[in-house]
Amino acid sequence: MEVEVQLSLMEFIQLVKYAEEKKITIAEAIAFFLEARAEGGQMNTDLKPCPFCGAEAELTAMNSRRYAYARVECQHCHAGMYADTCEKPGAKLPALIEEIVERWNHREEPKPGDEA
Repeated sequence: MEVEVQLSLMEFIQLVKYAEEKKITIAEAIAFFLEARAEGGQMNTDLKPCPFCGAEAELTAMNSRRYAYARVECQHCHAGMYADTCEKPGAKLPALIEEIVERWNHREEPKPGDEA
């Protein structure tokens, strides 16, 4: 099956980086991208540092016919979170990736009077 895909240069660079980081093929990265695009979004995999220790975090994702999950984990203190299709039946991997990245990157602003 042949599919024509039009990507901007920035999208292509993001796909190549994503494929290298996740040790997947460009074809697999394009499949993730196309699923995300079909759902009306772009796959953002930029992660903020760990909110507990400040170390780098890593995104891991897996997709099979029956199950999908996305997990973010700190490479130092191993704090992490995940989203999977057990929690959200029918969810697709790009949506799980988007959700987990958004949840990991969310930081509450300190309220006046709160200690840092």
